[in-house]
Amino acid sequence: MVPSHRSVGKPIRAQRSGIQGGNHMKYIKVLSLMAVAAAAMMALAATASAGTFASPKGTPYTGKVHAIANPGETTLHGVVTITCKSSTVEGEITTHSHTTTGSGHVSKLLFNECGENHVTVEEAGTLEAHTHSADATGETYAILTSSGAKVSIQVTSLGITCVFTTSNTEVGTVTNSTHQEKTHAHATSTGLASIPKTAVIHVDSSKIPRTGGSFFCGSSGEWTGTYEVTTPDYLDYN
Repeated sequence: MVPSHRSVGKPIRAQRSGIQGGNHMKYIKVLSLMAVAAAAMMALAATASAGTFASPKGTPYTGKVHAIANPGETTLHGVVTITCKSSTVEGEITTHSHTTTGSGHVSKLLFNECGENHVTVEEAGTLEAHTHSADATGETYAILTSSGAKVSIQVTSLGITCVFTTSNTEVGTVTNSTHQEKTHAHATSTGLASIPKTAVIHVDSSKIPRTGGSFFCGSSGEWTGTYEVTTPDYLDYN
């Protein structure tokens, strides 16, 4: 007796249904694993960028930070290169923890004795610190980003004004006092010139977007300089 088409079809449909059900469950499991992995990566990224300021060593620090350009000169590069004989950055650390990036408002940002040019800081903005592994030894340094700092430069020789404003702009790094102490000790033992033990801010050709003034100023300007942190006399960010 030959089985009818209907009687053969039932087990086939049941088999297909089982296969589809299995695939559906596998799909759900894959989505669940992807969601867990994404959450873990986001948590890892947040932890990697967060950190705490310490002064003295091992003691959480919230308060004033004052830094001056050392060896003195700082440079603003744009349509022309402007060298300022002195520059100051001052602000206050207001937020930092193992789960939150360190940040604070800048109360003073000055560029003085810039030749025939006039540099005016209209807004000092805010700074935010993000930890980053410096080398294979695990020593860390902070990457600084700036937002809301607005600088107007009158280029006397060209008769134009250039306005630059930071917006989550990476402006440089901070070398911890821990690292500076090691470098200072090595320099002293080898008879080299004295190296400060305080933290150092390195502003290395950070590009700041142009937001106003003449189009001859280009799309961005650059700021370079090295600043020694004088207050507090010891500062780490880890």
